Amino acid sequence: WMTALPLIVASAFFVFRALWALDEQGLQNFMTAGTIHQAAFIIMNFVVVTCSFGLLWMISARLEKELSDQARIDTLTRLYNRRALNEIAPHEMARAKRHELPLSVVVADIDHFKSVNDTYGHPVGDMVLVNFAQLLKENVRRPDIVVRYGGEEFLLLLPDTTEDQGRIVAEKLREIIEQNVLCQDHDLKATASFGVAELALKESWEALTNRADSALYAAKRKGRNRVVSSTEVQ
Repeated sequence: WMTALPLIVASAFFVFRALWALDEQGLQNFMTAGTIHQAAFIIMNFVVVTCSFGLLWMISARLEKELSDQARIDTLTRLYNRRALNEIAPHEMARAKRHELPLSVVVADIDHFKSVNDTYGHPVGDMVLVNFAQLLKENVRRPDIVVRYGGEEFLLLLPDTTEDQGRIVAEKLREIIEQNVLCQDHDLKATASFGVAELALKESWEALTNRADSALYAAKRKGRNRVVSSTEVQ
């Protein structure tokens, strides 16, 4: 607005000045010019100054946003990273508790991912992570938040979702991942294990994620490529 508004004002003024000048004789001497003509120079200086500040402000804001995104976005998968999650989670928890709405967490881990890196190399492993992240992001709702939690582990924060509903979401994702090729060059497929937990009354974020992690480890112990809810572990 600091850039656009002065340009709009100046444009309107110069249109008005042109119409005003139609009824006047030719300007011979600026020292004897009327107020309208003299104001044109003031308007131009005003536009230059305000537009300069506006452009600097926009550039500064854009750089600030880019730096903020770089700090909150995982560079490989382009998902939110753990730092972003630490900012988002308290707001979602407060909202859920304030309005007495359900909130669930799903933790996903790619099965036998270390063997992918050992067999095919880290570039292929990175490709698997990128495609895995894309499948997660494409198959959840817009309000759902997908985070690269660390290494080959991912976390989904599901607002307005009970544990049973979260389990359905996780099962759908498990099937999609099992059916898709995660690296075209090697026709490589993979599976994933999932742990699901729903936020309990007065529960902390750490306790919630610990229960989801426990459910994930239970899924690993039971043979991988499956979904386990926290209620099954208790």
